[in-house]
Amino acid sequence: MPLAYKKHLRRNMLQPLKALAESSGPLTTQELASVFEDRPALRTEITKHFASLRHWALIEEATPRKYRVTVRGMRFIDGFEAVPEWGWTVNNEPVATPEGEEPAPLRHIWEIEPKDFSEPSRHVEEAVQLCIPN
Repeated sequence: MPLAYKKHLRRNMLQPLKALAESSGPLTTQELASVFEDRPALRTEITKHFASLRHWALIEEATPRKYRVTVRGMRFIDGFEAVPEWGWTVNNEPVATPEGEEPAPLRHIWEIEPKDFSEPSRHVEEAVQLCIPN
């Protein structure tokens, strides 16, 4: 049975999202990370987690490995649209909220709370096992 993982919208990805929106065109995660050269921890987070913003349709691939902000992403940045605080994925693809789990509350950009992901076991604790028929 596949595991569905709860993916939280990471607050530290909001500043890179805004930077991508202000860029002159699509960027790779490495190019985007280089904008924050004075913040090595954020650079690492960008290369590891920025692409997950696709799960909320805030970014999309413009060309292979180059991302751009979507219309929904711009509406989110501008405060006109709220997105779920978390989403569920199986094999890194978005899925519906698993049965028995509460749907995520919708949040505007100013309402996203920082999450502590320093403890790897939290990720496993928030996963659920799904029965998906073949």
